[in-house]
Amino acid sequence: MRFFAAYTGTYQFDGEVLVTNADDASKLDLIVEQVRKVRFDAPNRITVVPTSGMLGYNGINFVWERVG
Repeated sequence: MRFFAAYTGTYQFDGEVLVTNADDASKLDLIVEQVRKVRFDAPNRITVVPTSGMLGYNGINFVWERVG
């Protein structure tokens, strides 16, 4: 699956939960409070699980890994 989303806004991060208050976005349904659980798996890898604010993507794991 391919998904593109771009948004801007303020955020708060307590080390486990990331809350973004989007004020502009590539899709109107993303202009909401977005809540995600964040887990640091390794120095070069994080897993993010949306819990609200990303319609249709709640519960899906997004993984970012730095290569190189």
